[in-house]
Amino acid sequence: MLSAFATESTTPFKVWHACLTIEASDMTLQNVRERTANIGKLGRLLEGIPTSEEKQLVEDATRYLISQLKVNFRPLYPDTIAALAGLGSSRGETLWGIIWDQLQKTIASETAVAVDLDWEEPEWTKVTPVHSGDSDEGDEEDKESRCPNLVKGRRALSSAWASSANPASADLSEEIQVS
Repeated sequence: MLSAFATESTTPFKVWHACLTIEASDMTLQNVRERTANIGKLGRLLEGIPTSEEKQLVEDATRYLISQLKVNFRPLYPDTIAALAGLGSSRGETLWGIIWDQLQKTIASETAVAVDLDWEEPEWTKVTPVHSGDSDEGDEEDKESRCPNLVKGRRALSSAWASSANPASADLSEEIQVS
């Protein structure tokens, strides 16, 4: 597919090959060094592109670098931020335009959105559990061995889940006592 964009000697090929190399490296603690080195290489490659050329390519690759911050893998963050900071010195307007666009989308959203994951609220969060006294359903322990703070914590958690649409309506008045 990369051959459809450019030949091996052109800048677009080099940039997309660097992105592909990042994606091809495993995201494990053993391979984090390889992945972060490839992120740094992409950052240096983007810095080397003259500002008058390949504006769309740099914008797309910058979006790719920003997407690395959305991956829940903290060892990538410092090198990604360093690559973006280096890019910010020469293409600050492009970088901040993309970042501002992402922030506006996040602020304008009424609910959490994960478009690329086809995210939906799980059914178990929609069902309000029925509590009868201080007993848990299916719990076969004696009443003496139950932890009352655990029961209160579970109630508070289920109340918070049930009122997630309106956090102000959550009834968390029962305090958990530490003994």
